[in-house]
Amino acid sequence: MSFSLANQIYTPKDLNETVLIPDDRPYSGWTYAEVGVHKSSNTHLRSLYIQVGLIGPYSKSEQIQKTIHEITDSSPPMGWSNQLNNELGINLRYIHKWRFQPDTFYGIGTSFIPFVEGDLGNVAIQASAGMHMRIGWNIPQDFGVTSLDTGGEVVFL
Repeated sequence: MSFSLANQIYTPKDLNETVLIPDDRPYSGWTYAEVGVHKSSNTHLRSLYIQVGLIGPYSKSEQIQKTIHEITDSSPPMGWSNQLNNELGINLRYIHKWRFQPDTFYGIGTSFIPFVEGDLGNVAIQASAGMHMRIGWNIPQDFGVTSLDTGGEVVFL
């Protein structure tokens, strides 16, 4: 099992604009708690997550972004008065990873980790697929590390 507390901030491209920009994303924040369950074998990792949190001013994303901009001496974002309203957010996420590690060739190893993932809820409905590839010496027998993304858990066998 895994547990996370996260905040995602979404802003339009122009942080100096104070009015709503109709053809760009609105200011919004999503602060949530996440619980994940994982099942792994030598060649598969299956992960199912539930995310529950708040969208809008209750997410405190405006305060988080403004504080980061103060710390980094960046110009403040100006359009938070146009952010989405408060709403409860619930999302399910599923990730399936496969691992293929062929025999080494002159001591050089490879690891191929294709994956599929999908989200379903009132925060995101999306799907994606891809593959991680590693080449080198002493490659760990895990499912890769993508620490800034959901599904980045390291599961050693």
